[in-house]
Amino acid sequence: MAAPENTHRRLCELVARWALKQQVYDLCSWEIQWNSGFVDAIGVTSPLKPNGRITAFEVKRTRSDLLADVTTGKLLKYEEGSTHCYLAGTAEALGINKLTSEKEALKKLVELGVPKYWGILLLPTRGATKPRVLKPAKQFGKLIPSVQLELIIHIARSFAYRILNKNSPIQD
Repeated sequence: MAAPENTHRRLCELVARWALKQQVYDLCSWEIQWNSGFVDAIGVTSPLKPNGRITAFEVKRTRSDLLADVTTGKLLKYEEGSTHCYLAGTAEALGINKLTSEKEALKKLVELGVPKYWGILLLPTRGATKPRVLKPAKQFGKLIPSVQLELIIHIARSFAYRILNKNSPIQD
């Protein structure tokens, strides 16, 4: 069984917390329903800021999970409504090992079908505490203000639900 810090949910939360610390995004969440499915993590800027962005993060723990999403085209659905996307994966998922360097792994990811404009985050393993950017994401979509506002409201509702849920750790 995986260590608690390496569960998919914990990695999604780690990515959202990391994104918020980058001081690019004003609001981040993880494991939230968005568009036609769920997004592992997402960050959005305030509508009051110029150069707004919505960034979707897809988290992968295993290579087989990544290959399945690339093969079926599921990976591309995260682009809907986003201006930027990141693939956040463990070394195993990204194909980085003793025989394959980070540079070689990045090249192989593009060959597999991960878009060139997607950013790549290496998720921490033993000893590391935060994700590391292997390649920054490039803007591919135009920010639509109504989508930005809709996402902000959706995240706020999600947080309210999580807080008001009877299983929430936040109590009166």
